[in-house]
Amino acid sequence: MLQNISTGRVIGAASLILEEPYRKAGKGRFMIFHSETSQVGAYRSLLNFISGMISEVDEVYLFVSPGRPVQKILEEIGFSIERYFFVLKGGLEHVSLDIPKEINSQISRLTFVDRHTVVLSTRPSLKLQVT
Repeated sequence: MLQNISTGRVIGAASLILEEPYRKAGKGRFMIFHSETSQVGAYRSLLNFISGMISEVDEVYLFVSPGRPVQKILEEIGFSIERYFFVLKGGLEHVSLDIPKEINSQISRLTFVDRHTVVLSTRPSLKLQVT
């Protein structure tokens, strides 16, 4: 948790998944990595605080919604975009996708979950090398 020293109010939190399957892959996944402020320093403080807990993995990652200001903040503290995920819902009788060129080159697979849902590799997954 990140607290405002003068008020004692919680202004940020981080929670990292480090279960065995993640550790075997050398990865950790943030469930929560959030600050109420949009300041780079707040996110950097959260990352510095949790860094002692991530020494056993090579990288940590998280998902963000596209176009969110936090993506730029995370990139500024060392995260980089690893991949995009799209979730498309609706009937799949006729599928036509207009995918921007800069994203299209990063799509690694299409997964048809059922007749109504297809998952494209949209939300940016940001990763941070920790070694």
